[in-house]
Amino acid sequence: LRGMGPRHVVVTLGAQGAAWASGTEVGHCPAVNLGEAVDTTGAGDACVGALAAALALGKPFVDAVSDGMRAGAAAILSPGAASSYGALPTV
Repeated sequence: LRGMGPRHVVVTLGAQGAAWASGTEVGHCPAVNLGEAVDTTGAGDACVGALAAALALGKPFVDAVSDGMRAGAAAILSPGAASSYGALPTV
């Protein structure tokens, strides 16, 4: 994916966390377990939204990925997509 032009890449891996690449660095962010999954609908959207918000606030990419993983983990604790976002941690 990096060869196609983007400076930063994240591939979410569900319960295995996420793999990321930024510049010459690559890494893995472990999954966050906040409890039993109720509904995974919207977890990816929560993850990407929190990641984007963290980047907009000037956080380093690796920290933004971690924030996204926490948000995705929190989103699966309630049914639905947008309705589950009320419990998301702040970035």
